[in-house]
Amino acid sequence: NYVGSLLALVFSASGPADAETITWLFVILAAVWFAGRVPQERLNLLARIVPGTDSHQKQSQGYDEHLKKVFDKKIDGYLTVFEELENNLLDNENPLFHRQMHSMAELLKTMKTSFSPEAAFTKELEEVLLRRFSQSDLSHITVLPTLDGYEIYGARKGPCGTGTFCREVADFASGTIESQRYGVTNRNCQSEKTCGFKISPCPHYKVEIGKAKVASQEVSGDNQITFEIASSKVAIVLSDGMGVGLKAHTESNVTLRLLERMIKAGYDLATSVSLINRLLILRNQDDMFVTIDLVVVDLFSGQLEFAKIGAAPSFIKRGREVEIIYNHTLPVGVLSQVDVESDRRMLQEGEVLVMTTDGVLDAQRSVARKDEWMCWNLRRLQESDDMSLMAEAILADSIDVADGRIEDDMMVVVARLVRADWELES
Repeated sequence: NYVGSLLALVFSASGPADAETITWLFVILAAVWFAGRVPQERLNLLARIVPGTDSHQKQSQGYDEHLKKVFDKKIDGYLTVFEELENNLLDNENPLFHRQMHSMAELLKTMKTSFSPEAAFTKELEEVLLRRFSQSDLSHITVLPTLDGYEIYGARKGPCGTGTFCREVADFASGTIESQRYGVTNRNCQSEKTCGFKISPCPHYKVEIGKAKVASQEVSGDNQITFEIASSKVAIVLSDGMGVGLKAHTESNVTLRLLERMIKAGYDLATSVSLINRLLILRNQDDMFVTIDLVVVDLFSGQLEFAKIGAAPSFIKRGREVEIIYNHTLPVGVLSQVDVESDRRMLQEGEVLVMTTDGVLDAQRSVARKDEWMCWNLRRLQESDDMSLMAEAILADSIDVADGRIEDDMMVVVARLVRADWELES
């Protein structure tokens, strides 16, 4: 062994050993003795934070790879916005704006190809996780900040054998990070050589949505989309193009597609609506306009944030009680400047959000307060666990009250919150 070889070397040397030599010998022996008693997991942890070691190099590569993916995703979001603007302005009489959008898209492409990651993310939290799971043969672990918490990416050098290691990390994160609930949202355990996972905030709720629509012509000018902004925020948007038919459909569809891309890219709602408003004014020579009826659902708290631009009222059905959320703004494309005002409400389990386009309310021609008629209609509506059935029932009532005459496009969207079950299938 190393100690025996060292002693043999010292005592076989010619001449007596002086005091200094013996002192250094004992220092070396003490260092060897202490090093042999350091737990292996401590050595593994130390290797990850000491520059020059293989573990430190792999950890740094993990930072860079995930940072590059996040940056690419963000740039792609911005890029789709400007490409959409460019495509929608090809036939516009003002070539300057089209060239500006094209130049911005090219700039973003250049930024994406020339990006080199240098930032460091939440290393303190990563080190907490590394210390906690130091015996787990981790290859790397990376924590990235998001809009609603953190995303944790990790991998082991080999499989855990039970398929539960990633859940243990998620449970630990749930008790460590800002009192949020975390769960395994993706994992790769398909072979005996891989064990990777992604852990994200797991909201308390998920949203169930049903919709029903009818067109007054072959193509409806009413369109709707639902998209995820973050793991805990979902946007539901309706858009009603002026009039009916293909032209109305095209304008509302362009509005929804661009709004989704801008919000996903990180633009705030006011900036998004202002740019869409400018686009519609540039595109249209015949005074076309569209409505935007947006609600952002917080899946942690149940808070609803409404932004209505020229849209019909929305309703929250709480048993026999119905609350109305009104619009106070002209449609997009009417004025050169659009003021966006948000309105907040809470949605509890068992309550139902109802959103409609104006054709649903205008079907009732015999009363002036069409919103009050809809409240009366919703109070007597039979609730169902199937949101699509509820949407179809509301639409059928509007068609019936109009004696079957469909003079405008109609759309109904119904949504509710249900408790989320985030148990990932094996």
